[in-house]
Amino acid sequence: MKFNRFSKSFYVAIFVELLHCLASYSMMAYLVIYLSKDLNLGDAKANFLMGTMFFMGYFLPIFIGAIADRKGFKETMTVSLVLASLGYFYASTANSFYTIFIALMMLSLGGAVMKPVIAGTVKLETNEKNRTLGFSIYYIVINIGSFFAPFLANLIRIKSGNPKNIFIFCTFIEALAFLLSLLLYKNPEMQNKSEFSFIKFFKDLFDAVKDFKLLLFIIIYSGVWALYSQIWSNIPLYIVSLDEKMKERIEYFQMVDPIMIIFFQYFIGKFMSRFKPLPSIISGLLISMVAVSMVGILGTTFGAVSIAFSLALWAIGEMMFSPRAVEYVSLIAPKDKLALYIGFGFLPLAIGLGIGPYLGTLLKHFLEGIGKPYLLFPAMGFFGLIVAIAFLFYDKKFGEKH
Repeated sequence: MKFNRFSKSFYVAIFVELLHCLASYSMMAYLVIYLSKDLNLGDAKANFLMGTMFFMGYFLPIFIGAIADRKGFKETMTVSLVLASLGYFYASTANSFYTIFIALMMLSLGGAVMKPVIAGTVKLETNEKNRTLGFSIYYIVINIGSFFAPFLANLIRIKSGNPKNIFIFCTFIEALAFLLSLLLYKNPEMQNKSEFSFIKFFKDLFDAVKDFKLLLFIIIYSGVWALYSQIWSNIPLYIVSLDEKMKERIEYFQMVDPIMIIFFQYFIGKFMSRFKPLPSIISGLLISMVAVSMVGILGTTFGAVSIAFSLALWAIGEMMFSPRAVEYVSLIAPKDKLALYIGFGFLPLAIGLGIGPYLGTLLKHFLEGIGKPYLLFPAMGFFGLIVAIAFLFYDKKFGEKH
């Protein structure tokens, strides 16, 4: 890998993203238990707070992206990192539903800017020859953060004896990211900033919503993340139902995806750069579809541990579709609305991660009602096949130029 092929701002943005991911995933590693047990909010309120934070975190980039396009990436990034730092600190002092709700919404707002700004920087600081590699590096960094963060959170919580210290740790990490962005990051030369106005903002927003190509992509791609959500919902529940002892080691299964991406994303990204984004997305989705379909067969035939193979296979598919989806949205975006479009590109995560667990749960209840619960994962795989077919038609209609 030739490290001098990218600009200084590219590497600063990537490192800021690494720090942000370390903070985010350190918080997430224990958050639901902290909310439910340590703050005594109960499971229902804890899930409500988690779901709201997830949705807002992936919905707000639409608005943040529009502001970033007008005010500049650096300006937007530094202000939002201050907000994220304050949000983590406030979370460390929150002791009620309402105070922790405010803190988590501050984090959603502060963290939302990272998605369109970092992805926008990768787009503007790369060219046709190294863009796929640039987005692959961006994706590797996210997974490095998601891999190491649970270890850090556990270490801090156990050694200090106080889970609130996780929020303090995250405060310092985000503050460091702020200093780096303030001192070292420069706005990409190709970014065309202009004065921000609410009239222009809503006009740009309406123009993006009217873009049928973008809107249809969002709808179809939401199905991909609905399928992905099973990794965090029904698959862990199934693993524990197979072997109760796995409850103590369930985090190990969640490490399979990021460790695969850390070691193989560069090579898969380099190989997939030979192909256009949409065929890459479809190919990756088909592999992931097979991976989810195999969960039940592997579990009942070889035991719970064997499901790690299914998760590893999913990761291969994910490495093919996820970075290319962000790249595709950046390619169809008008130059003056790059961050706005990338913000819209994260909307499928908000929709898919929101509806996916409910979709799986409803399907599970239906299959149990007819006496065929073992069909849950093949049925989810079939759902993935439908999404892949939809993308094939989309590619036939819109995929010629990108």
